[in-house]
Amino acid sequence: MLIALLAILLLLQYLSLYLEGNKVNSQVLNRFLSFFVFLTLLVLFLFKNEYFGADTKNYLNEFTDYCLNPESYTGLDYTYKIIFNLLNFLMAERCEVNWIIWLWPYFVISIIFITTLVFKLDKLIIITLFSSFIGIELLTNAMRQGFSIAILFLSFSFYFKRRYVSFGVLAALSLLFHQASALIIVIFIISRLNYKLIVPSMVMGIFLLFGTAYLDFVPGVLSFKASIYKYMPYASDDFIVRLISLINLMLTFFVYLSFARKFLVKDVLTLNVIINIVAICSIVSIVPYLGFRVVYGVYPLFLLMTYISVKRYSQQSYKFLSYVTCGNIFITILWLCGSAHMRAIPFVSII
Repeated sequence: MLIALLAILLLLQYLSLYLEGNKVNSQVLNRFLSFFVFLTLLVLFLFKNEYFGADTKNYLNEFTDYCLNPESYTGLDYTYKIIFNLLNFLMAERCEVNWIIWLWPYFVISIIFITTLVFKLDKLIIITLFSSFIGIELLTNAMRQGFSIAILFLSFSFYFKRRYVSFGVLAALSLLFHQASALIIVIFIISRLNYKLIVPSMVMGIFLLFGTAYLDFVPGVLSFKASIYKYMPYASDDFIVRLISLINLMLTFFVYLSFARKFLVKDVLTLNVIINIVAICSIVSIVPYLGFRVVYGVYPLFLLMTYISVKRYSQQSYKFLSYVTCGNIFITILWLCGSAHMRAIPFVSII
């Protein structure tokens, strides 16, 4: 069912691009039909299989423990109780465990939708994000990061409008849902530095850190290296996830570069930032159980930044989103069809 809906969305984006320039108002038609299909997908979340998404069942079990005694529940860390308190509040204190399956994605999508309304972003960006492999993971697997990134998406929208106080408040709020938000913010701050400085420095730093023992005398270096090395034996466990996540990022990067060249999008700052981000994510993606989490957090903001850049310097932002959506959906369908694990688990479970 999920593959069929994604295939329809892919066809609609292709037709929109194909009909561009004809008398048919392809954008209006595409918006209407695409969101009809997307709303169908949202309805299906009411019946989503609890085993679709590796961690969904774990969150259901944790929330079951929470509902036994919300006051004494501590969770694996502070973020669990905060999220469960929020979910229970949205449930009107009913603590309905199975409601998490649909309430979680609805909350995340709602925050992104509110962002598009407040900042007058094209609504297609919602489909672009949540038709991607990363977007689907944020709705079905990475609940805490989904909540955190949705808030961070809103906060960076304020940042791009130079409303720094609102950005700071919301960025701090995102930390309540997942600690990785701090790392994502740091990556974007570092990425503002000149890529001609950052990229060579990273390569040299990694070589000195892991290729030699010259830095081992620095306090904390040995423990940091040990924390990285301990995951390396499990590199094959999540290799495909890390690879697909990085491909999603690289796809958007190359589409942006093609638009920047063709439509003279001379946004030097954005280009500098995204080059640094791609370099950082490419390096971090080598590390099992860390790489994909970083890309999960970075990608929605990366998409937002590139979209705003194209919108600011040309009239082709909708076309940009259509191209990225086509690529994202194609990658997602390949993942769903190519993974034996995903083929074995239906998206919906009505019976």
